[in-house]
Amino acid sequence: MKILVIEDDEIQHELLGAIFKQIEVDGFFCTNGEDGLEKLKTHFFDAVLLDLGLPGKSGVQVLKAIRDNVMTKEIAVIVLTATKTRETLLQ
Repeated sequence: MKILVIEDDEIQHELLGAIFKQIEVDGFFCTNGEDGLEKLKTHFFDAVLLDLGLPGKSGVQVLKAIRDNVMTKEIAVIVLTATKTRETLLQ
């Protein structure tokens, strides 16, 4: 299984990388939405772990781009966020 992680926190990259290694998952990591979307253009992934609080293009914008693209609209996306506001949950 190949998972793309779009998360700006390097500590999260290390933690997820260690977990993925134990369960034999190939993890690919990006620190911003633009890089994540570029990876999705050139590689196949089984799923995406997406942080909403990204620098530059927000996680919501990245998710919209994933869903609007015929090549990626069916990919499983798991959204991660530390934000607990009603507005964020509704987005």
